[in-house]
Amino acid sequence: PVCAARGAVHWKADLDVDCDGRAGRHCNRRTDPLFYAATAYQQSDGRQLSAESLPYVVVPGASRLWNPARSGVRGGTVAAIVYRGKVLYAVVGDTGPSDLIGEASYAAARALGIDPH
Repeated sequence: PVCAARGAVHWKADLDVDCDGRAGRHCNRRTDPLFYAATAYQQSDGRQLSAESLPYVVVPGASRLWNPARSGVRGGTVAAIVYRGKVLYAVVGDTGPSDLIGEASYAAARALGIDPH
């Protein structure tokens, strides 16, 4: 479940690797059959985010259970991922299915020591 506390939201989940966005050596149609060449949010210059180089999290789309925007969670919102004593700061970079939580970019997984393959 998503919990809220004084201006922050948090949840506990596994980490599924998201490779969507700008194609690169590790994230493309050949390496990921579910690859999608766009993210819900873009860089300030209009380019798609790079899952290979930018640590980002994926938040679920709005549903009856939780609406990220109502909690102040939008593209670019700062996120902290905690894994085995490590803290990685990331941004909200994409949206996913409303019934799934716990995705983060290829770069986030690598930075945390998680094999992204």
